Amino acid sequence: MSNTSHSQSSSVPAFLSAIIPTNLSLSQRGISLKLPASIERYREKLPDLTDDDHRPWLIAGVGFAVGVGLVWYLYPRASSSGRKRRGSTSNSNGNLNGTSSPTKTTHNTSSIDSTASTSSVSSTSSWFGRSRRVPPIALPDSHRRPSIYKFTVDVAESTLPEGMDPELIRRIVNALLESKSDGAAGGGGVKSALPVFEPLIAHLLQQIKTAKVAGRPLLVEGGPGIGKGTALQRFVTMEGFQKPAIYLKLAGILDLRTQDQVYEAIENGIKDETADQAEEIPPPPKDAWRKAVEVALGFDPDAPTSPFTTIDDPSAPYLQFAHIAHALRLIRSRSPAGPTLIAIDDVQLLFENGVPRSDVYDDIESVLQWLLACEAEGFLDVILCGSEKSVLQSLKRCKGYEGRLSHISVEAVDDELAVKYLISVNPLIHEPSRRFNEETAATFVATFDCNLTEVEGYVKSDLNCEEAPSSSMFKLEYIRSREVAHLAQIKSYFPESAEGAMRDLVLEMITRNGILPVNILPAQKLRLAEELVERGILRWRDSRIKKRERAGSIGRSSRSVSGSSSRVPGQVRETNAWSDDLVMQDLSPSEEEEDEDRGPCLVYMNRLISRVLERWFSDQPW
Repeated sequence: MSNTSHSQSSSVPAFLSAIIPTNLSLSQRGISLKLPASIERYREKLPDLTDDDHRPWLIAGVGFAVGVGLVWYLYPRASSSGRKRRGSTSNSNGNLNGTSSPTKTTHNTSSIDSTASTSSVSSTSSWFGRSRRVPPIALPDSHRRPSIYKFTVDVAESTLPEGMDPELIRRIVNALLESKSDGAAGGGGVKSALPVFEPLIAHLLQQIKTAKVAGRPLLVEGGPGIGKGTALQRFVTMEGFQKPAIYLKLAGILDLRTQDQVYEAIENGIKDETADQAEEIPPPPKDAWRKAVEVALGFDPDAPTSPFTTIDDPSAPYLQFAHIAHALRLIRSRSPAGPTLIAIDDVQLLFENGVPRSDVYDDIESVLQWLLACEAEGFLDVILCGSEKSVLQSLKRCKGYEGRLSHISVEAVDDELAVKYLISVNPLIHEPSRRFNEETAATFVATFDCNLTEVEGYVKSDLNCEEAPSSSMFKLEYIRSREVAHLAQIKSYFPESAEGAMRDLVLEMITRNGILPVNILPAQKLRLAEELVERGILRWRDSRIKKRERAGSIGRSSRSVSGSSSRVPGQVRETNAWSDDLVMQDLSPSEEEEDEDRGPCLVYMNRLISRVLERWFSDQPW
């Protein structure tokens, strides 16, 4: 038997004998392999490799296995090479604030290749990411299993513009690639005791994702307390699985006393009881805004000073932003998921009365123009978010923003979902008289929309329950107290001489069902409307609406939220009473054309303000 096996081995081709043993003892290789006795009897049944019928099949099988292995090994490398070539061609020259030379800021594959010359500084970092699709919005973070993107960015000194420090660029690249999705500055905002309203957050997320257009900064606005900040943080977290993403909340950095604290002022009355305590808070440094953006985008002010500048050098801020821009370009050239994302919340703190607060913070317009230039060049996605008052017109007055700024005024979810959410909050309400049923929850939503700030204020309210023993009476008493406080706050915004113009404007809003086209307003009313926008009483919205709701008769009320175009996810229409006979209808072609011609429109900031102003107009007592 052994002689036969040896003769078979000598007849097998050399390239096969190295990988296919023909002698089960393998003694010639110094390996002893003893098979169980139950298997020994199958030795004689082994195929004869010298047989012409078996040899082609064996060779074909081995060739197929080797081919599959080569494809498995080479395909990922070929895809990575293709992405690198595509990324290198997407780089473009730029001149931001006059700090970099267009003739020298050229980036090709060699400047970021892992095989660059020894005179380069290598920066290797990673972040979690997905290459094709993002997990569902409602999927918890703990359930995601992201892969890891690893970048090797070589900062070749020979390709850097004059005055660039390769060590500083390396640190910025490292900081950006390792940045956490909750942002390097500003924190995550105020924590709420309420559970997350997932349908609302998912609804807001869809609006933000649809409205963001490459090359255009996006301004997100909407009523206070509906969850814009939470939705932005969720959006940044999702994008952070694929690329560097930063959430920057200015309220945690800039002077809080510069905000229009509308709801806090209402809670404390017209006289701010904390004003004396606020005097003890030191004012923020004038460079707080600029440094907040620098730190969020990877610049470390506490790092050793680079040799090209000193603290007293007036050109230092511009050189720092030039280095940040160069680092962003390098990351963009290697990022298959797009440019770095920065979402800046509470931008209303930068403006007052429609103009930048240059007396409080330095370089407001310069930094905004730099962000716009980075967005236009394609290596930074910029999302701005304002609350409490609109900053749309303020931003449009900044150079370059008039024709490039995208804007969306987000809307809340349908009332039915809001009612279900309020009922789900009942376990957090210890007093039985304060808990919601379907009727009282509907009344609350009809007054406050999806304002989660009002919900939390209601849960924490110290209103005397003995004065309103029943659940419905308690909520009506709470609503009445909030309406009275809002009216006092609103009336404090405009002088008595403007009361007549204010009544005319409210009448115009009532007759047009709460939607006021700007192009019909005379100059005097337009100035008053813009002031009300600044005060957070009115807000801007896009008028391209695909569906609207209609009341069954004049003077009867309608209140609902309908579907719409991707930019304006809903329409709110309301008068002064309730109606049950609503019919949802699509716009006819002529109506749709007329609706497009209306141009920019104004609406009330929320339904509570609408109710307060309409009752004030009709002199209804509370």
